[in-house]
Amino acid sequence: MRALKYWKGIALVAAGVLAGFLLGPPIAQAATTLVQLKSCCSSNTALVTANHRLSTFMSASTSSVFALTEPSGETTILSATGNAAKSTGRFASDIVGISVDVSSAGTTPVTVAVRKGSQQGLGQIIWQGTLPANQVGHIDATFGTQSILFPPGTNSGFNVNVTNTGGAAVQYEVYGGGFGVAFQSLRAQRAQG
Repeated sequence: MRALKYWKGIALVAAGVLAGFLLGPPIAQAATTLVQLKSCCSSNTALVTANHRLSTFMSASTSSVFALTEPSGETTILSATGNAAKSTGRFASDIVGISVDVSSAGTTPVTVAVRKGSQQGLGQIIWQGTLPANQVGHIDATFGTQSILFPPGTNSGFNVNVTNTGGAAVQYEVYGGGFGVAFQSLRAQRAQG
């Protein structure tokens, strides 16, 4: 009995040594280099300020990347039942998705199309969805991991065209940021509605 306990103890120590050998180096390396920033073109190290914050510098002459970070919970920038258009105004804006509801069925299909450009019915179609005739339904569409960015300028924006000849009850909402609409968090929107 005593020999069995002895061998169990040795097996437990051996398993611990093996686990330490296999897991120790990656854990130790992770602890010493928590974050490592790499670039395709440079081996420079990121700078950290005295307040322990990452120091960054962006220059349009040296950077070809444009990043736009949206607050969580996109803002409803357009809510309508028929054709509508939105202009960017003086600032860049973007859209990230659309939600379409048919709450009362019509006799013909309902088609909703989103186009580039703030002139109604004109421009390249960037999204289109159709709900069948004689059915209630819902479409929730996001534009993948990328938002569709609209820089400021003449005719910059989007327009929505609703084809609804069968008398269905249609409501749609376009989500994003900008277009002269102040950001409102999803939590605040739910509290109001």
